[in-house]
Amino acid sequence: MTKASCLALALVLVGSGVSVAEIRSVEGGTCPFTVTGDLQAGDLTESPRLFRADPANACATPQPCEGPSGTGPYFYDQYFFVNAGQVNCVTATVTPNCAAAGTFSVHSAAYLNAFTPGAGTICTDFLGDIGGSPADGAGPKAFSFDVPAGATFVVIVNHITVGGTCTTYQLDVTGCEVPVEIQSFSVE
Repeated sequence: MTKASCLALALVLVGSGVSVAEIRSVEGGTCPFTVTGDLQAGDLTESPRLFRADPANACATPQPCEGPSGTGPYFYDQYFFVNAGQVNCVTATVTPNCAAAGTFSVHSAAYLNAFTPGAGTICTDFLGDIGGSPADGAGPKAFSFDVPAGATFVVIVNHITVGGTCTTYQLDVTGCEVPVEIQSFSVE
């Protein structure tokens, strides 16, 4: 991704009322993309979160957005990508290691262009989600979704418990090109 592309993305976010504190681009990077993250105080928050229901979204069998659930606030991280190629079936895989084995801690979803938290907007530009949360210690869980050629999309990972934290999760994204990671910013 060129620096001009990063700047354009930053301007869009600032123009929508988001103050960007840090933008990092993986220079020349392509999928697969892997990041180890955590969810904790100081992260972005959403209220409500997306309702969790299996099955996980698949490109061949897209699932509808289930709508909002809970009252929040719930911590979340978001990762922006550009699908520089043709229409692609992108896969996001989440492996939680947040709490005791067998507990459910995180959820993940993907959106076209941007994620807009809120009861009336949580389904706006929804591409797909992981369905029910994966259990800690049970291994990874994946979902896939189609992304148009040249489109920007965002994958979010959120906690499912109000104020709950997660010491570590792994997110793997395959099937796209040139990830742009926005790690730290606040909504004003």
